[in-house]
Amino acid sequence: GLANNSRIETLQIRGPIPTVERCRAGGSSFLSAIFSRPELKYVHLNQCLFDELTSAHLTQAGAMAKLEFLKLAEFPPGGFGNLLAARPFNLRRLISVGWTMTRDDFLALLDFLAHPECKPH
Repeated sequence: GLANNSRIETLQIRGPIPTVERCRAGGSSFLSAIFSRPELKYVHLNQCLFDELTSAHLTQAGAMAKLEFLKLAEFPPGGFGNLLAARPFNLRRLISVGWTMTRDDFLALLDFLAHPECKPH
């Protein structure tokens, strides 16, 4: 499974997951497993498991050393700041469709972009 396979580099789950299946799968545990995979470069979670997605999961995502692409339907409160606080310098593309950036989110983005390791070489 996902927890034991370190070779998976791309994970894309689109569309809602029915509630019964979500409960059986343990949505929060599944998200923790996704964001603890060191080899994942591409993660696209569109309208699935959003109810279980927390700021802590996004802290995990930000710490993924090889993550280059992250697409989420939206961010939980505080999630954007947590993602950037983990300094995901390999992240090249971040997409969120149904999310409105707050003032704190914008300030977190400016702080992240001002970091010396975020500058082009």
